Amino acid sequence: MSGQCVNSANVEQPGNGYLYLYLKNVESTCEGTKVAYTGALVESDPADKISGHVGFSYSYGYVEWRVYIPGVGASGCPKGGCLPDWPAVWSLGVTNSDEIDAMEGLGSLGQACYHVHPPAGSEGPGGCQPGSDSYAGWHTYGALWEPGVATYYYDGKEVGHVVSSSLKPSPQYLIMDMVPPGCCGGPLAIPDSMLIEYVRVWQHPSSPSAVYDPSAGRNVFYKEPNGSLAVWYVQNGSWKDVELVQASDSTTNETLAVGSSPTSVDEPHGTGRNAYYVGGSGDKIWSWGVNGSHWENAELAAASDGAANESAVQGSNPSAVYEPTGSGRNVFYVGANSKIWDWWVNGNHWENPELAAASGGGANESAASGGSPSAVYVPSGDGRSNVFYVGANGKIWDWWINGNHWEDLELAAASGGGANESATSGSSPSAVYEPVGSGCNVFYVGANGKVWDWWVNGNHWEDTELATASGGGANESAGSEASPSAVYEPTGSDRSNVFYVGANGKVWDWWINGSHWEDLELAAASGGGANASAQEYTVPSAVYEPSGTGTNVFYFSNGQIWEWLVNGNHWENAGL
Repeated sequence: MSGQCVNSANVEQPGNGYLYLYLKNVESTCEGTKVAYTGALVESDPADKISGHVGFSYSYGYVEWRVYIPGVGASGCPKGGCLPDWPAVWSLGVTNSDEIDAMEGLGSLGQACYHVHPPAGSEGPGGCQPGSDSYAGWHTYGALWEPGVATYYYDGKEVGHVVSSSLKPSPQYLIMDMVPPGCCGGPLAIPDSMLIEYVRVWQHPSSPSAVYDPSAGRNVFYKEPNGSLAVWYVQNGSWKDVELVQASDSTTNETLAVGSSPTSVDEPHGTGRNAYYVGGSGDKIWSWGVNGSHWENAELAAASDGAANESAVQGSNPSAVYEPTGSGRNVFYVGANSKIWDWWVNGNHWENPELAAASGGGANESAASGGSPSAVYVPSGDGRSNVFYVGANGKIWDWWINGNHWEDLELAAASGGGANESATSGSSPSAVYEPVGSGCNVFYVGANGKVWDWWVNGNHWEDTELATASGGGANESAGSEASPSAVYEPTGSDRSNVFYVGANGKVWDWWINGSHWEDLELAAASGGGANASAQEYTVPSAVYEPSGTGTNVFYFSNGQIWEWLVNGNHWENAGL
């Protein structure tokens, strides 16, 4: 609790399920100035040094309050009334770096407003609901905080979207207050009160990452509730589950950053399977790898020759690829400066350059907020990785090797014209190489919520909504902020299969049937039985197992790992 202009005596929880914040006609002194009124404030600052107060803070996610504020009928107020005084529900960085105002009552009409404020309370971007709309009475106010962006929801509907460089990844704590109008609030109405029914915080779950290791079969890496990395693997025909630290010879066990997912790759000539991720303590890139008969956990910088060790953007994930004719494994990620960075093996150590530093100049597009890159090895092209990502302009971009340097290209610039669909906010592309198909294909969720494909047609790229190449039938929209997962299946349809979470929460598959694409809910091709829904915001992970069951699709459902696999001529769905 702050002691300025507020008093803890004005906060009450009478046992009826509501928290009351009162603004009273009681004189107090605020920052050396005597004022006629005293308000109320509740905060969750873990560092407020109040005995017995644990506090709460979070990094990225969605926070929602359900609030009651009685309206007043001042001049010009809408039916239902204006928001009086200065009520607010918001969050503040633990270092006072920035704040996210989900709602504050402002202006002579007491409008419901949202803002992002940089340090020191200076003015920041945002907006207000029209003065003709009354937000008196019961309403919900929410803010979805993602890297560099805040999206606001009132009563479940989006009302604003703010992109701001002042939004830092450091945690924020929650604040709710009712104070006098001061410089900016609504009409004066004292005594006044604000009731809080609840404040809730949700954070995006992690997604699994599947890889096929010829010596160990398929492995599925995932984040445990405690933040540690674990793996499901097949041993003697049965699935086994182990937290990697339990199979290691060291005490190092870096947790995963909030909202981060692992990425895995098989390195046949190196250490076998490796899992890369953003660490929870410092946003650096870490690796779990097999060293002989046990796992080891290392920050890549520890095996580097010094120089750069760029932090990753929280909420973004790395993408790993093995280059048999290049530098071996490469790990690409979005750096804290929003550019694409690369950890790669140079001789016997890792190096960390920004791709632009190895480029021939030209474009160096920033990545969109909340996106992750997708990398693929193209042996018949430039013989190196291509790194695809959603640019800050919402379009698909590609870092690729041209001779001895990297180049950054918006795919539309190499296209034959036609479509150039924007990607939906918060999604990431999925890239796959098809040796007998069109070469490199890049799948993504378009701004219209459908699955799109950038593919090479002769000597140029083309952008196609998969439905336009289909034989009709289903064309399911993707779920909120969904991303696809693609795999090449040589013995099946001889083309990519593209798996995604549909708007109905089920796992869907775009696949080639003869000369056209088809969109199928996997349950429709199953032998009945389970059809577990996927957790919202998660991405399925697909892998082809040549010596096993063919294509397998792994995903989270209610905190558990589930698998869709082909059993004979139909799909089956089971929890591991």
